[in-house]
Amino acid sequence: MNDMKRISPAVRKLLFLFAILIISCFLEGMANFIVLILLCLALIPVSCSLDKEEREYNEWMDDMIRKQDERKNKE
Repeated sequence: MNDMKRISPAVRKLLFLFAILIISCFLEGMANFIVLILLCLALIPVSCSLDKEEREYNEWMDDMIRKQDERKNKE
């Protein structure tokens, strides 16, 4: 069980926003409109955080590839 991949905070936020979206389907009129506007605004920081995670992963992967190439060149 401990080897399961941890869910990133950004993905948790997306799941939370998805739950709010499902709930907003049952709202009517202006309440639905307000919730949709708030959801759109809430997606901005989530997308920034996902972009940051992607950049960090790419940097890590580049480091791993560079280290692997250095090992091959030493041989």
